[in-house]
Amino acid sequence: MEREIKRKRELVKAENLEVYIAEEGIIKANVFGNELLEAEYIEYCKNGLIKRVTSLNHLRKIWSDPKKRRKFKEDLKKAGIDLNVLSKLIKKPDADEFDLLAHVLFNAPILSRDERARALLDLRREFFERYGSRAREVLLELVDRYRIAGVDEITDPRIFRTPPFDKMGYLKGVIEIFGGLDQLKDAIRNIELGLYPELEGVMLS
Repeated sequence: MEREIKRKRELVKAENLEVYIAEEGIIKANVFGNELLEAEYIEYCKNGLIKRVTSLNHLRKIWSDPKKRRKFKEDLKKAGIDLNVLSKLIKKPDADEFDLLAHVLFNAPILSRDERARALLDLRREFFERYGSRAREVLLELVDRYRIAGVDEITDPRIFRTPPFDKMGYLKGVIEIFGGLDQLKDAIRNIELGLYPELEGVMLS
């Protein structure tokens, strides 16, 4: 037993979920005490998602609302469904979470966060150019944060507690750069619209 424990190498430990490499390099997931092979965990996630998302349009409505999106992801984690783990298991670790879900549920093509970020910068150039240099610096940093951690990172006000926003005066300083809180919120919302142009009608409704 002791030798087995030494050979087990933990990859991820999250809420109600542990993913590890067992003997002979086999990846296993322990969900609520049930040990699943890699393919079985992927199927477990798919079945759990099917119960929660009825159509691609339903997924769009969830994703277009930051509060609904966060609650949806929290509910998934409580069920032992971790999108970060899932993306790694299907060999798409840099996938945008919306595209990952659409792919697993509806076999849609997967876009990476980098691809969505580059499309935003290329197709919405005029959006960034309407701001002064300091505000543009904030927006470009937010896009980079999205590339690294996803859309929820840029819609969480706590992001402004971290570098380089500390040098700008944290949230208060950034609000001043944009000329008000509403203007900052509008700018962040426009980044979301640019990242997910297919959700624009849903987001604006």
